[in-house]
Amino acid sequence: MGAYPVVEDSKRPFRLYDPIKKVNLRWRCYRYHRNAVIGALIEVKWAKVGTTIEVMHTDAEGRMVLADTLTLAARAKPDLIIDFATLTGTMHSALGERYSGIFATSDELGAQAVAAGRLAGERVCVFPQDDDYDSALDSKIADVKQCSLDAAADHILATRFLKRFVGNTPWIHVDLSASSAKGASPGRRDRNGSPRLR
Repeated sequence: MGAYPVVEDSKRPFRLYDPIKKVNLRWRCYRYHRNAVIGALIEVKWAKVGTTIEVMHTDAEGRMVLADTLTLAARAKPDLIIDFATLTGTMHSALGERYSGIFATSDELGAQAVAAGRLAGERVCVFPQDDDYDSALDSKIADVKQCSLDAAADHILATRFLKRFVGNTPWIHVDLSASSAKGASPGRRDRNGSPRLR
């Protein structure tokens, strides 16, 4: 489960570049039941923030749960939101099994995330999220489509979808779908000196 390493790491003290006064962890776990929560194909759902969403595929239900989670997190007015999600298969296609993909609302945040990954021994790669990807999510019956059945780059489209729910809050989205720990990051060792795989 992609959330497991995040849960484990959250038990440890945070050591980043600047002191952090408070870290607020919000967990939203979704147990997969096809059609049970999202409903039938081509249906409109209302997000917590009031956005209407055209449901295109029941296998993309995770991003809808995450959308409401991001809305709740943004309402707390944090300095930064970081989410970790096993979200898209296209991230696996893009990176294989050694990296996780990240998206950030600024180049500075993306660079900080990559630097933090190097320090922690986690391989991460920053992806683009340009505005013109939004046209693939245009809907005739709702504010936005949940995903596109025609377009590639679903990892980017998922990020463009989710970005609607963080407002102006600085945000890092980590798509863990490609990280299955098949290769240790150089320099990452366990207490016995062996390369760590996770």
